[in-house]
Amino acid sequence: MTIDHVLSIWDFGGQDRFQFILPTYMKGTNLLLYIIDPCSLNISIGYIKNEGYNLKRSLQPIPELYIKTKCDLIGFDEEKDSAQIDGEIASAFPGKEIIPVSSKTGQGFDTLISIIKNVLSMYHDVQNCTGDKTITSKVAIAGAGGVGKTTLIDRLITGRFNADTTLTVGVSYKVHRLTQETEKKE
Repeated sequence: MTIDHVLSIWDFGGQDRFQFILPTYMKGTNLLLYIIDPCSLNISIGYIKNEGYNLKRSLQPIPELYIKTKCDLIGFDEEKDSAQIDGEIASAFPGKEIIPVSSKTGQGFDTLISIIKNVLSMYHDVQNCTGDKTITSKVAIAGAGGVGKTTLIDRLITGRFNADTTLTVGVSYKVHRLTQETEKKE
């Protein structure tokens, strides 16, 4: 059986001046991706804890994934090593799986794509389908400004690193298709 996931990907500018539009644009979201940048850890965590709380209040319960970007830059902080950074992230979001990725090297993207497919299949309850299926899902990507949301989307869609991205002003929207082969149900 083949499941085609058509992702409507919404990239929200992380600057404070755009936060008022999030609750309106978030309606109908099926999956929320929070982006954590270890290079600006306190800002990333603060954004998710504050704005993430506000977003959750405006949404029905939906799956959330926590993604640590810029994993190729580990070692950038002379005061903290990667274990300390991972510890801070784990204590900020206890019980949450943190998915490490690098938009530059592609590290972790196969895992991220697999998790997205599986989470959306469970969310839309397609495990018991007997034939091919197409699912359209709205995926929102949220995080502070400059954490790597747009670069992550570019890597997801094109498979390449784009070093020329700029901060998203307001909202950006893209569509991407992921195909998932599953075992055929009898």
